[in-house]
Amino acid sequence: MVYLGLSVGSRRRVVKPLRVPCRRGDDNTAKATVAQLVSELGFEVLDAGGLKSARILEPFAMVWINQALFRGLGRNWAYGILRPKN
Repeated sequence: MVYLGLSVGSRRRVVKPLRVPCRRGDDNTAKATVAQLVSELGFEVLDAGGLKSARILEPFAMVWINQALFRGLGRNWAYGILRPKN
């Protein structure tokens, strides 16, 4: 696990990055079920909106593919969110 120092205001805090899959869909009940299952696996889930917003996630996929397959990073990595520890 990687820990990074993040300066928040005048205080320095340590943050723990979280691997974050995004979910999108038009069925709120199904999205809640997916969020529960994914969170039980130890991930934090971001709600990316409905299916109409799917296009905004495509650039993330293109960067992941480029880094994983063409830039030598491999497939064992994920996007994450950094939040200050409370």
